[in-house]
Amino acid sequence: MNKKKIGLTSYLGERCLNVSMAATSLLELPDELIIKILDCLDIQCLVRGVACTCQRLNQLSNAENLWKKFSDLYWLDKERKHSSDSWKENFLVWHRKWGKYIGCYAKVRSAWNKIESALEARSPGTRSSLKGPIDQGELDAIEAMMDRPLPLELACSYLIHNGQDVVPGRGSLLGNLEVYDHHSMEVAVPLAFNIKNALPKIGMLALSWCPYTNYGQVVCVSEKVGLPMGCVYYLTQVRRQKFAGYFVEASSYMEWLEKLATKLGDPELVVSSSKITRFYHEPTCVAVTRDVKVTVATSFVPSLSHIWKNNNMRTLFAYQISMTMDENVPADRSCRLLSRHWEITDSQGQYHEVNGEAVIGLYPVMKPGAKFSYCSWTPLDSDGGFMEGHFTFVNLKTGENFDVICPRFNFKCPEIILSSGDIDDELFESEDDVDDEDDDEY
Repeated sequence: MNKKKIGLTSYLGERCLNVSMAATSLLELPDELIIKILDCLDIQCLVRGVACTCQRLNQLSNAENLWKKFSDLYWLDKERKHSSDSWKENFLVWHRKWGKYIGCYAKVRSAWNKIESALEARSPGTRSSLKGPIDQGELDAIEAMMDRPLPLELACSYLIHNGQDVVPGRGSLLGNLEVYDHHSMEVAVPLAFNIKNALPKIGMLALSWCPYTNYGQVVCVSEKVGLPMGCVYYLTQVRRQKFAGYFVEASSYMEWLEKLATKLGDPELVVSSSKITRFYHEPTCVAVTRDVKVTVATSFVPSLSHIWKNNNMRTLFAYQISMTMDENVPADRSCRLLSRHWEITDSQGQYHEVNGEAVIGLYPVMKPGAKFSYCSWTPLDSDGGFMEGHFTFVNLKTGENFDVICPRFNFKCPEIILSSGDIDDELFESEDDVDDEDDDEY
């Protein structure tokens, strides 16, 4: 009772407190005070408790401001989209369609709102590729294969967007990556993809897939996988062997969806030609030397990373180096790249250096207003590490050689969980693999 008194004080001040203390029962309070009290209750207490008590409380429980709050809280509706009669009727219209998902709809819809907004601003083609809601028949078929219902948050998400169309030029929701001859575009797949590939039978559903690498992210929907229910992960692909572990992206589908929404709205996520990429730029990873500005963006490449037994691994990380020179720099500062020097340290402390001429066979010239970028990758025998180094340039006017610093940039793969199961990875194999001779750009 003391908490309710404190609540009344905060809502109505000293005058209302005096009125409430003078009353000997709840029903002696004025309507506006009772409604303020009801506003402190959740919807279950209001509908199943207070509204069933007496006629007066039943009437007061229909107050417009109460149901306006519930419409916003559970359905994110501030405008009474479905009914002009009353806020309660508006709430009930929503509830007739989404009542099963009342506990998660607002979180799922909010994440998709952020995703849609970010895509409209940064990648309209990707936004237009998002499919509408799932057909109920597909949902029933998946649940029949699983012999259980889908997790509510996952099912609710499919009822908003059921994957995306793969249309050339529109990009992919989970990002594109092009390095050398490796090309991946991780698209969000419709639920029917899982029916075709019988994935529910082995306890997983695909959330994304790449048509080039036949690889993507899956969500655990069965205990037989040996991971927590709802866990989202990549299966490592080791040809002719059992896979030995997982790269875990999120502990639940909701966490995965919210992380995706946050990432797509982050200005440090690299978007190229209105296409989402898998490169992310650390805000502090910038260095300027003799008017040459160097920035770095990195990406983990799961489709070319492996985990073997005894926790041995080979992880591959891509990086994008960008160089610019401001257009106001004097022309006599123009210079040409000659060579590169890298110092690479993995998370186990293994260190080695790489020296070589050019970058990917090119000798770019930096002059006022120039921009140049290239992508490469490096494999590590651990879960991460860092690189740093410099590029040697020659001034085109004076012939002077000088070093342009490349700031340290970090690599870190997702959490690794070793496998305790015995699921064959044939469905997840790719023709690609990482060979030791591909160690350099490098």
